[in-house]
Amino acid sequence: MAGVTFVTGWFRRHGLGYVDVVVGALENLGRSALERGRANAGERLAEARDQYELARWIGYGDGDGRALRALDRVVVLVPRADAKGLPAWRLEDVLSDAPWSRVTTSCELSMPGSRSLLSALRGEIEATGRFPELPWFEEHWSGHEHLLWHLINEAPVATQVAWYRKHSPLFKANKDRVELVTLDVADLEKPEPVTAAMHSWLVGQETNSRLLVNLWGTPTTVQFGWYYLAWRYPALKDALFLKCWDDKDKKAEGHRFAPVTIEVMAKDPIGSLTGAQPVAWGNDDRKKSRAFLEYYLDQGDNFTVLVVGERGTGKTTEVRDAWERCHPGAPFVTANCADFRGDPGVARAELFGYVRGAHSTAKGPKAGLLERANGGLLFLDEVHHLDNGTRSTLLTALQTNHQGEFTIRRMGADQSTQITFQPVFASNNPAKMRKLEPDFVDRISQRILEWPSLALDELDGAWDDVWKNMKFQALPEGANPIHEDWFLPWLRARHPFAGNFRDLERIAILVADYRRMAARGIANTLPLQDHLEARLQDRIELNAPPPTGRAPAVSVNDAPKGVLVPFQFDADHATESVFLDEARRVFANAATDRYGSQTAAVQALRVKGSRMTKAKMHVWRNLGRD
Repeated sequence: MAGVTFVTGWFRRHGLGYVDVVVGALENLGRSALERGRANAGERLAEARDQYELARWIGYGDGDGRALRALDRVVVLVPRADAKGLPAWRLEDVLSDAPWSRVTTSCELSMPGSRSLLSALRGEIEATGRFPELPWFEEHWSGHEHLLWHLINEAPVATQVAWYRKHSPLFKANKDRVELVTLDVADLEKPEPVTAAMHSWLVGQETNSRLLVNLWGTPTTVQFGWYYLAWRYPALKDALFLKCWDDKDKKAEGHRFAPVTIEVMAKDPIGSLTGAQPVAWGNDDRKKSRAFLEYYLDQGDNFTVLVVGERGTGKTTEVRDAWERCHPGAPFVTANCADFRGDPGVARAELFGYVRGAHSTAKGPKAGLLERANGGLLFLDEVHHLDNGTRSTLLTALQTNHQGEFTIRRMGADQSTQITFQPVFASNNPAKMRKLEPDFVDRISQRILEWPSLALDELDGAWDDVWKNMKFQALPEGANPIHEDWFLPWLRARHPFAGNFRDLERIAILVADYRRMAARGIANTLPLQDHLEARLQDRIELNAPPPTGRAPAVSVNDAPKGVLVPFQFDADHATESVFLDEARRVFANAATDRYGSQTAAVQALRVKGSRMTKAKMHVWRNLGRD
């Protein structure tokens, strides 16, 4: 549906009745004001009447709701009735004398003579210990149910939804244009499922509608979801984020209520907080990722950061550069947890250090990575490779005291040490991260940053940056092919790169080797472009799927003899080393079966004997067939 659509999350404290108040304020603005182009963050579109005046204007009191004129559609994102994270029932607050007096005074503004109704309501709450469901009001407040709009926030979600559908004058007058959309999320306190549910709704919507999104008063996770979707989803490029609230600072002297205010909010709050635009090359996603990262590292609060991104996206380099910009000269300590894989003792020794005699090779004391990062940043890449015991020890170490310090103890030591550093973790395998202990994942991901893959519009700058950083020696002048007419179009045609920057580095190595060989007079019969194609094709063929016409088997064990097929292996029930051994065995057997002999397989796969080391041959003979 084209036109103007207003979307709001669940008002945690004000309830569904407040939706109609905010819609009334937007309707008072008029369609031309809502359809106009961009507005600046902080700009106030309106300071309308107070909420009681707007409620009467929208139809509360006479039973006849107003048809929408400025807005074409209203959408309210409602939580599941059983969702965790809903506001707790404030029984004592509501029933104590002072709050109840304010409730009575407020209600009489729109319900003159309502004391008897309120008295019956208070008696029911005191008797049952909970807010009544809708049938009670329909029995005891018959004819006045619609006047619950400013008390309905105390009711459970199911009661609010039932009341709104039956008694809201706005809904009754615009049933085909006011929608209550349930977010099917069990826990409102977790931003990832909330954002995923919002995205699922958003992808089915018309993209040619002017979208107005209220953030104020909604759950924090919903606000996070909108900011993330505005960053990642093109349909929200022209959306207007709003803060719709009753501004207490604007309440006139002698007035009970403040005017309802509509104010424009920033869609990129981190960018506005940093106060500077990233100047490095890159598309919008990478620029915003850098801005988020730099903002996080500049806070100095030691909250953990988890960077998630595909391999080869430059996570280590980006974190190092951002840290250097924020804290020049401060320590930067990094390690790849894959180096510790299979040896828990090494992992704990490297991370926490040890004292003399802690183990058989501990001839003297050694500071661990955490201790060396004191006053600086610790970056642990591929953190999903840490073993269970090391994760448990690290989880304990990352708990802070009242001064915000971490407590660590070297292996074999009697005393603990308090240190401070900025912990940053990274992973290129979200599937494995989801299998780790929830407590550990929560601890290392107080802030989560998704690092985007290499984008097409980044290639020119990315190639130049990679070429310079490789620091090739003894290259002839003009070795970089970036100024040759064929190179950049050829590079763009190969996008997307599965290995991201590592694929660019691989191409750079091939170019450098080609240039140096030519400079030494070692002739190559192929032009550079054809040489690159041939060498890259060698790698593609090693990972090629089965030939056309050969159906892949469901399981390696069921594969017809003589057919080279991709294997499937249940890695959930095996260690990674077992998985790799099985992969080698299956590959060796299948290749030998496919080509008839080991020699024929080596030739077909273009693996030259002169390039195969004795170790590789040993693995082949042990895992394959002689």
